[in-house]
Amino acid sequence: MVVEADIRDYLAQNLDILEPGLTLIKKEKYLPNDEGSSGFVDIFCKDSANRLLIVEIKKSDAASRQAIHELSKYVALLKKNKLLRDSEIRLAVVSTQWHELSVPFSEFLRTSPYDCVGYSIEVRESGEITAISEIERTSQALVRRISPRQHIWEMVGADEPRNRIPALASALKNAGLEDFVLLDVSLRSEVDGIGGLIYFAQQEHSLKYYMERIEKNLSKGELEEFLEWISDLTEESDKVGEAADRVWGGCGAYEAVRPRGQQISYPERAMHWLSNERAAKIEVHRYGRFADDNIDDETIVSEICGQAGTSSYHLDRVVDLNSKPQVAELKDAMAEVLYANEQWKSQLGALVDYAQKNAYETVHVRCFNNDDILKSIAGIAVGQLGYVPNLEVTISKQDETHTFYGLLEWNGAKPNFGELVQSYFSGDPFMILMFEHFGENRSINDEILAELGMSFVLVMLDDDQKPVKVRFRGMSMNIATKPLGKNIFDFASEVREFVSELASCFVNHSTEFSGYVEALQDAKTLRDCENDLIEEFAISEEPTSSKRWAGELPVCQLCDRPFSQCRLMIDGAVGQSGPWANYCAACFKEVGQGVGLGKGQLYARNGGTWFLVAGS
Repeated sequence: MVVEADIRDYLAQNLDILEPGLTLIKKEKYLPNDEGSSGFVDIFCKDSANRLLIVEIKKSDAASRQAIHELSKYVALLKKNKLLRDSEIRLAVVSTQWHELSVPFSEFLRTSPYDCVGYSIEVRESGEITAISEIERTSQALVRRISPRQHIWEMVGADEPRNRIPALASALKNAGLEDFVLLDVSLRSEVDGIGGLIYFAQQEHSLKYYMERIEKNLSKGELEEFLEWISDLTEESDKVGEAADRVWGGCGAYEAVRPRGQQISYPERAMHWLSNERAAKIEVHRYGRFADDNIDDETIVSEICGQAGTSSYHLDRVVDLNSKPQVAELKDAMAEVLYANEQWKSQLGALVDYAQKNAYETVHVRCFNNDDILKSIAGIAVGQLGYVPNLEVTISKQDETHTFYGLLEWNGAKPNFGELVQSYFSGDPFMILMFEHFGENRSINDEILAELGMSFVLVMLDDDQKPVKVRFRGMSMNIATKPLGKNIFDFASEVREFVSELASCFVNHSTEFSGYVEALQDAKTLRDCENDLIEEFAISEEPTSSKRWAGELPVCQLCDRPFSQCRLMIDGAVGQSGPWANYCAACFKEVGQGVGLGKGQLYARNGGTWFLVAGS
């Protein structure tokens, strides 16, 4: 029977079998250790680039189990005895058997900081190597990552989703999907005829996984059409996303659910529908590996909303800085959210490094970044500040906590809207919306920021609670000597002609923005009507009385306006001979019969309580 020593001796004399240019230093190289177990390296040599190579030889499954442990020990001892960089060390495993070694070795390759290679060999009894081949790593074990490609089925009644979910789950399984969740969502109040939702999200798999299922589900013509479609996509992630959608597209999901309507969804839309303000109840139905008691419902909903790093726009994560995998996941999530924002990306990365080097224990990163400065400015113009990029980072250790903020600084430049449209959008303002729709805005956002005179900066509050710019280098934090300039809100108020033309472009071509303008006008109408009643009945800022409304008041019964947006409520007649209802001040102006006996009672809100203030 051949033994490892025979293979070692043969290989030491024929190192070119591994690769040309190797030079033997020593067989059975002894590595001393005064703090524990020492070791003997089977073959210790140098490559043509003068890097050290440790070769570990195994000839059985039982022995191969120890290979990773021994490599880790040898490289630690080598670094202990020599002043070496990681890039100056290479590792190799040579084995006749790989059954027990293949999976742990592949994981070691993915996580090790060293260049490493594995070889499978065939040998004669003399130790002569007759065949050698490099080992291909096994596929990476799947980690939980919810695909950003999600879907919503709209239901009329709040109780409908739970009745349709079993049939939908069966259809998805028949399409070949294994790991997914379906959320039964009851809304707090009806929205455009929608009382509940079925929300679908799945584990993100590889393109190969999806294509195997797509090929079974599609006809030859449909498959060719799909392959032609994804061939034009350059990013692998885009191809995976399209395949994730297509794999269940024709599985009969619509027929199983029979919804009122449906919506393509993604993490940002999930944040809208699954928020506490809109969802009264969320019941999570799990399938495949999501049926795991160690994963709670809150975690699943959070990850659907992209807060674990799958969102391209939002990040909200608390990380233990002493945990390497948590920090690695945070950096991956930061790269996803700040894909095209090099300024915040480098500043945030330097801040996390600073926190680690200065022994901070935790970091909490909250970030929104839409990579669309024009939409952000238009949002400010119509009162929607949620489009403005923002960043907040808190680092903590023991009793010490510091918070930093990301801002958009403006240097005072006064751009011309027409010239900007001519330069970037072929002179057609409508193309601003087209770029935004197809995601092309991300590729030119930095250039447009420069045209507008804006840049992303990181600040902290000084002792006077004024923001000052900061920079991180290694273990040091430096305060900028130049004071912080104006910001994006100053731009919106000072460059009015530009902002007006830009906002008009969005309002004229986007139902989303035209809706914001209508909402602003509607809110102004409500405030004017309320102010008239407050003045007429001399209602104080914090009204109280001995009588209060005891029931629930979710929405105005005439216009569905949430009463949480109102200061006043009228319990009164609708028209001269109509029924009574609870309605807002704006509706009171249209149909109210007045305040008083037989007409209506006026209530004013103080905190969460409605007090009767007139009309008893």
